Amino acid sequence: MDRRSESAPCGRLTRLEIAALVVGVGVRVLAGIGFRPSWGFDFPYHLQYIEWVAQHWSRPDLNLNAAAYHAPLYYFLVAPLVRFHASVRVVQQVSVLCGCIRLGLLWLGLRRFLPHAPYARALALLLAGVLPAAVQLDSHVSNEALGTTLAAVAVLALPAVCGERPRLRDVLWFCGWWGLAVMTKVSYLLLGIVALPFAARAAWLGLREERGWPRSWSWRSARRALGPWALGGALFVTLTAPLFIVNIARYGRPIVTGYDGPLLKWQQMREAVPYFDRRTVGFYVAWDADIWEDPYYPTACCSSARFFPVLVASTFGDYLNYDFGIPVPLEKMYFATTHNHRLVSPTTMTLSRLSVAAGSLLALVVAAATLVLGRRLWRARDPRLVFLALPIAGLLGQIHFATKFSADTDGPVKGTYIQFAMLPAFALIGLVFERGVRARAFTWRALSVIIAAAVMAVAIYTIVMKVGTVAAPPVP
Repeated sequence: MDRRSESAPCGRLTRLEIAALVVGVGVRVLAGIGFRPSWGFDFPYHLQYIEWVAQHWSRPDLNLNAAAYHAPLYYFLVAPLVRFHASVRVVQQVSVLCGCIRLGLLWLGLRRFLPHAPYARALALLLAGVLPAAVQLDSHVSNEALGTTLAAVAVLALPAVCGERPRLRDVLWFCGWWGLAVMTKVSYLLLGIVALPFAARAAWLGLREERGWPRSWSWRSARRALGPWALGGALFVTLTAPLFIVNIARYGRPIVTGYDGPLLKWQQMREAVPYFDRRTVGFYVAWDADIWEDPYYPTACCSSARFFPVLVASTFGDYLNYDFGIPVPLEKMYFATTHNHRLVSPTTMTLSRLSVAAGSLLALVVAAATLVLGRRLWRARDPRLVFLALPIAGLLGQIHFATKFSADTDGPVKGTYIQFAMLPAFALIGLVFERGVRARAFTWRALSVIIAAAVMAVAIYTIVMKVGTVAAPPVP
């Protein structure tokens, strides 16, 4: 990564980038055609939320259903469609459109920050376009696709606001999009948590640069150093105040979850167990090789719960079996297997195994690249270090969520939950691939071939599943 990449002219547009973008958009179009909205996560709850808003133009009570705790922006945006009797298939296309826009945003970000790495850009864009978890959330009737897309704009603005002396317009841009993302899903507060230490450092350095500080401290010096963030914070508070004020007024706390509503009685029993006793050490550090043979629930779950195998299987596969695969017609159901009360065809099972195995390798590549590149960026005091901090924070947040709400039958570990924090991970895989392509050493070139094969395994799985969903006969 060239330190001057943000100001460097964008590299020549390559055919590989265009092809990767077309594949990603095409997969989402197929999902919008073949994936039934009723197959999505908590579809009845999200639809009921939308219908409530369409009828009352207000947020429902937390106890309406398990999704009623969500921030309201998405539901208010799509409620007019339902109000005017649009079908749920039309509402679904909002998520499809958001997924396509997010791919375009990632493309712009890759060209901005990796202008001289065309192979890295193409591979990163391809993986983002075919990642099962991303395609899945982009075909559901829920707030995930819109929120992840809004968060993507804020993510790409992070280096500009985490460097020394951030400009007012950059801070306002970041805080505005961050506020809109939080108004879609409160989990995106994590973006601000990640940016906070970098912003604090920038403000501290700005104060130190003022002549005579701290002895001759003045409001003028404080305004120059802290003014952008004060105005940005005011914008964020203005955008998100309706969410937090209503929560405080109704429930006595600014942030609520589904476990504060209909699921409260089950969570109260879990709260009786101390936080650090809810999971074993093996949950955090152990692996379960059975996930490569059977990448579906309940493998690596329940009495032998393992965090990382489930996270990988729900990111590069369909761990909970929410109909991502090819529908099984009645005449072929005897050849299928049942997972989580739904059928899985032999083709879906084979390609899912390959995708999850490939995803396990790609996860290791991301971890190693984070360590190596993070050390370099830390030494250089490069603000792009925030890109590496974000996936780590997302991972820790997912671990906390799976520990606090430790009922594995509720699916607390999902790759879709942290997609908003994973945009830099695509670039990391692309950078390692680019390094291998350009290197002369056999080891590096072999690594690039392995990475390319892993990404192709994921792509084949997703493309075959989405084409098969469109081409397969209707299933009762």
